[in-house]
Amino acid sequence: MVFLLRIFKKALEERTQNEVAHYLVERLVDLFTVIAECIRDGLMLEHADPLPKFEDMLNEEYLWSEEYDEDEDILRYEEEEVFPDDLFFSFYYYSLQVLLLCKPLLDKNKERDAVLLDLLTEIKDYGTHCKL
Repeated sequence: MVFLLRIFKKALEERTQNEVAHYLVERLVDLFTVIAECIRDGLMLEHADPLPKFEDMLNEEYLWSEEYDEDEDILRYEEEEVFPDDLFFSFYYYSLQVLLLCKPLLDKNKERDAVLLDLLTEIKDYGTHCKL
């Protein structure tokens, strides 16, 4: 998400002179909207607390082995323990934090941007009523 935000910012700067940048801006707003919808829906479900810091997602305990073990991978999925709950929710939580950084970059007079802005506002408002 952080890298997509960087690409989005750069494309915004160049969109008036570059049709590829203009295309990227539109597609990224669409992608961010889909991600925001997933986050909104996920927040309505019971969930764990996020990890305290973004970098906590890189703790040794959460990293898988560098050597792929197919049996271990299959077992993780069969036992439905692919990711610990706090790590899983942290993907959503920290993705939301990145999306919120987009708000000042969006133009409420453009339909796609307005949809994303409304969704981010809805999520932020919902977050004040529940434990994020």
